[in-house]
Amino acid sequence: MAVKGRSGRDVSSGRTIAGVGELQKALAAARRKLESAEARKARAVNRATAELRSENDMLEAQLTRVVQEIGQLRFVVDRVTQLEREVRVKDLRIGQLEAEVERLQAALASARPTATAPALDSRAARGLGSRPRSRAKSAGS
Repeated sequence: MAVKGRSGRDVSSGRTIAGVGELQKALAAARRKLESAEARKARAVNRATAELRSENDMLEAQLTRVVQEIGQLRFVVDRVTQLEREVRVKDLRIGQLEAEVERLQAALASARPTATAPALDSRAARGLGSRPRSRAKSAGS
């Protein structure tokens, strides 16, 4: 229902028109605020995305370096294992040579002419003769 004022005009329609204008202004302001908020949100999302991309790139580079280090360490570990095997073989050979040196020193101390004396004794027992081997052959055997 329209309310008539003293002049006989419809007063409520004037208020309604004024209210509609105020509502339109409020709606426009709300839309501007929404657009501003959406723009801030978009900038924040872009910033966060850029930060995540940068962090991702950094992590990928770090991962690449770590994988390379792991490869190098695996190589080193494999090489260490191989060198340890070689050391064990050489230690065995050194032990054998030390035993041979001790045997030769014992042979010299007991007045045997060479370290091949046991071989000569066994040859003589078999009747193969007693001619001693040359030093080159006995050192190589």
